[in-house]
Amino acid sequence: MRRNELSEEYCSIARAGADIADAWTFLILRELFLSNRSFEGLRRQTGMAPGSLTQRLTSLEEAGILRRNAPEDKPRKAQYVLTEKGLDLWPVVIALKQWGDKWFGPWPGGLPPVSLEHRGRDHPLIVQTVCACCGEPVTAMDSTPVINPVFGRNRDQREDMGKRARRKETKG
Repeated sequence: MRRNELSEEYCSIARAGADIADAWTFLILRELFLSNRSFEGLRRQTGMAPGSLTQRLTSLEEAGILRRNAPEDKPRKAQYVLTEKGLDLWPVVIALKQWGDKWFGPWPGGLPPVSLEHRGRDHPLIVQTVCACCGEPVTAMDSTPVINPVFGRNRDQREDMGKRARRKETKG
């Protein structure tokens, strides 16, 4: 399967990955969540080449993750703002940040590059996954996947195709 075909897959993770799955995109999201909204600011803080940044910003805009606001009289003064769809990526970005804090330190001075504070609460903010039904914190070990029949058939078809391909290889 080609990367450009992911957005057509019957899979939430594949479709989401088609829109956001590359390191540069996460750096752009980091900057937008840090309120850095100008092209030049994004370019400086991500270190991206202008053409690459333009390409990814356009892709994120086409995906509905951000919106480019440009005054008609000053189009080069555009500001990039997250849409509702983009703001909904906050838990994903924070989960990635917390995972990186844990696994890619130690950090100078013992502090990760960015810490979060719970606004109005005067304490650090550590985000965790909590079950919306019962309020209990959950991890991967507390989850049982339930595969929808359509997705199950899709997986079975791929498995069958793989087996046929392996048989051909061993015969040929």
